Amino acid sequence: MSNLAGKAYALTVISPMRFTWLNRLIFAAVRLLPGALSTLHQMRIIHFARWVILPRDRWPGAAKGWRTRHGYMLFASNFNNTWDTYLDEFSDILARSLDLLWYQGVGFPRSVPSRPFKHYIDHNTVDAGHYYNATPGHAVRDIHHAFHVRQAIDTLSRHLDVLEADATLSERDREQQFRERFHAAWRTLQNRLPTPGPAPQVAAEVQALNQARRDRIARLEALKGSHGFQPRVRAGGSDHPAASHAEL
Repeated sequence: MSNLAGKAYALTVISPMRFTWLNRLIFAAVRLLPGALSTLHQMRIIHFARWVILPRDRWPGAAKGWRTRHGYMLFASNFNNTWDTYLDEFSDILARSLDLLWYQGVGFPRSVPSRPFKHYIDHNTVDAGHYYNATPGHAVRDIHHAFHVRQAIDTLSRHLDVLEADATLSERDREQQFRERFHAAWRTLQNRLPTPGPAPQVAAEVQALNQARRDRIARLEALKGSHGFQPRVRAGGSDHPAASHAEL
């Protein structure tokens, strides 16, 4: 699946918004108040999350005069764990922030309860054509733990340099002191050792749910011409690749 790379899953959502100028104002306020999304940094399953406003008349690469019925918001995220678990945690922990970020979203049902919210995200998701991850075998916790291990190794290395430079110590004393420092560092790191490798196998029930979700997306794709997003092109304008996302 193109959305998967090792332990990481890539989610891309393009949502129609009624008044993007209002969302831009909200985004500016959020940037001035970094604490508004401080809980996001505490969720140790998220590699990256970004929200971007796409005004109706300023799509990248669009022909002059090409406009959409609505402005759009692009949400891109990379995370560990399953699609359902990620959105459930989002709904449980960041409900107010999500409602604020998706304010004036066309058809946005609010983030609580999570079931309608997941249907909304599912409907507006665009699967990745290609997904590259520089650390596919490492979850976010693995990367954080690796930094702690590296810091401990650097500290031990500096301590060893100090011991070797002390001419008053015998070789036996150096070994004894370094051994004590090493064991102390090891006890500290016992619960911080990363576990790189392939992602665990997904349970059959979760695979069935994911397949059902992909089937729903396929049915929505088949209904492109009958509802939803319709681009507005002025005389002389040309089609734009974004028009292919008619389900939005």
